[in-house]
Amino acid sequence: MDGSIVDRARFALARPPGEGLGPYSFVSAGGAALRVWDEGSGSLALVLTPDPPNVLEHHQPTLRSLAGRVRAIGVELPGFGHSRPASSFRFSIEENVDVLLQALERMGVQRAVLMFPCLAGLIALEAARRAPERVAGVVLSQTPSFEDALAWAARVDFRGLIGTPIVGQLLVRALRHPLAKSWYRAALPKGADQGPYLEQALQAYARGADYSLASALQAIRRGTAPVDRVEVPVLSVWGDADRTHRPTDPERALTLAPRSRLVVFEGSGHFPDLERPERFEREILTFLDKEVR
Repeated sequence: MDGSIVDRARFALARPPGEGLGPYSFVSAGGAALRVWDEGSGSLALVLTPDPPNVLEHHQPTLRSLAGRVRAIGVELPGFGHSRPASSFRFSIEENVDVLLQALERMGVQRAVLMFPCLAGLIALEAARRAPERVAGVVLSQTPSFEDALAWAARVDFRGLIGTPIVGQLLVRALRHPLAKSWYRAALPKGADQGPYLEQALQAYARGADYSLASALQAIRRGTAPVDRVEVPVLSVWGDADRTHRPTDPERALTLAPRSRLVVFEGSGHFPDLERPERFEREILTFLDKEVR
């Protein structure tokens, strides 16, 4: 049974995003409509996607800062934020790669460094395997190996219900507000202020944004582990105070990436890029200068 039909139907029936979305536009790719933020210039583009329930608004300060140095693009993947999936989209890694590569072509991006967090990092790595001529490098943040992603999905699956088609989609929809609150509480270091993160997520929900967590987790479980190496340079950023990934070995995701480097942000939780934005930006620019350009 394909439970993602629930999320696709919800997006199809939702009202179009209206005012209050700021300096964003939509790019059509593979039948999807992706919300993007695109500023700056240069032959190399940095392409960032949020880690849901984060949305592009969470990353706007970083994107604006990077746009002063390179072309900076933020994109919400299909079924998350305000990006509408195609009518046949099933949230697999391969389908996400198809949509992403088409979107880059539509935006005239010839060479890109993908800055993708957590499970979205698996999409970035697969895009680099498939199209190294377009994906010049990958920056990961809290990205587990495929095997660890399966274990993580099992840990966060409430009594196995989120992984159950249809039931999972309806449950996530009904509980999306308390799920966001509990997620930020667990993902951030103990004592950290979750207020700014949660506030922006709830504001996005109020404007019509969505969070297709069940469909994404079910797609991961249907998938298979990659076997091909990633030949482009990879930078992996890891927050060591992330309680949601305590059993995860951050180096395991890099075993098929011989040109990789791991940087640990001590005291950071699940969002080291947002928790330590200045250091994250320095690491990005160093990576570009030494490994990519």
